[in-house]
Amino acid sequence: LIRAGNPSAALAFGGVVVGLAIPLGACLAHSFGLIDLTIWAVVTLLLQLLAFRFADIFLRGLPRRIAEGDVAAAIYLMSVKIALALIIAGAVSDPNVMLFRSG
Repeated sequence: LIRAGNPSAALAFGGVVVGLAIPLGACLAHSFGLIDLTIWAVVTLLLQLLAFRFADIFLRGLPRRIAEGDVAAAIYLMSVKIALALIIAGAVSDPNVMLFRSG
């Protein structure tokens, strides 16, 4: 869809990329090892997938609407993804929630 020039698909995909990059960057900055990083990366991915499900419930037919070029639907999805990413990044930046601490 992006190669076909669908701006809605580009916005939605951009939201996914940023929505994953923000918390993963926080994980990289604050994790205590590879296991900790991997666990939080999986948690981030699962929460982002869950956010998509909830967004789709709220705005029925979200994938279809984006494929049809509905920019408002794409911006809504992008906003949900980025908002959740910021919340997750804040959570994983707190050393009290990290699973494996040194010392």
